[in-house]
Amino acid sequence: FEEAARSFETVAQTPVRNASLYYNIGNAWLKADDTGRAILWYERAKLLAPKDADLLYNLNYAESRVQDKQTAGIDYLDLIFFWDKLFSVFWIQMAAAALSFAFFIWAAVRTLAGKPVFSGFGIGLASLFLLAVMLSGLTWYKQNQGQKAVIIAARTDVRSGTAESATKLFTLHSGSRVRVMEKRPDVLKIQFS
Repeated sequence: FEEAARSFETVAQTPVRNASLYYNIGNAWLKADDTGRAILWYERAKLLAPKDADLLYNLNYAESRVQDKQTAGIDYLDLIFFWDKLFSVFWIQMAAAALSFAFFIWAAVRTLAGKPVFSGFGIGLASLFLLAVMLSGLTWYKQNQGQKAVIIAARTDVRSGTAESATKLFTLHSGSRVRVMEKRPDVLKIQFS
């Protein structure tokens, strides 16, 4: 299974972005008993297919195997950006592009006919176009604000500073999720919980 996962990963290094590919990489790592890498690839697949039932089931199963449990708090960004649980970024972007095309065709036809562009239908179409563009931008922002990471090493010691002699605060295990607050060469400042 590890050999299969690594073979799939070589395909994933090409410009191919495919939820099924990422899902199968996660499955191979899960079968290889590498929970951290499985969760990493399931999360990547989830960005492209947020409602896939098999993917969500396997992700939940993999998460149940994680040793370090986080306290469930309210993620206010999830409350504000609820639509990314319903649609993938790709479909939001496609809707924005289609509405843009429709609006500009409408505007061209109305202008050539000597009629106002922003009549009842034009206002509605422009509003939908602007809403889709805004949702696309906000979804991109949510996914790129404060990078999230998954621990893939079997054990990782979290220290109070950058030196190897810094006080060990706790240990995280494979599959634990963290938020990356700052990156430096060979060191990450993280937030857990």
